[in-house]
Amino acid sequence: MNNKLSLRQKLIVPFLIFTGMIVVGIRSMYKGMLLHQNWRVALAALGVVCFTTLLCFLVVTVFKQEKQKA
Repeated sequence: MNNKLSLRQKLIVPFLIFTGMIVVGIRSMYKGMLLHQNWRVALAALGVVCFTTLLCFLVVTVFKQEKQKA
């Protein structure tokens, strides 16, 4: 198969997944605060940090690849 998708097009789905997981983590942190569940807040904060790091890495990679092609 001849795949003519650009790197940006290939990484749209992971970008949306990482963004969605960040939103889920923030909502979980809020719910944990409302229910006074420290373990939920801690796990959600860890998840948000991890997915934010992955999202930043993804964006930086895309911009570096596009800069090299230009």
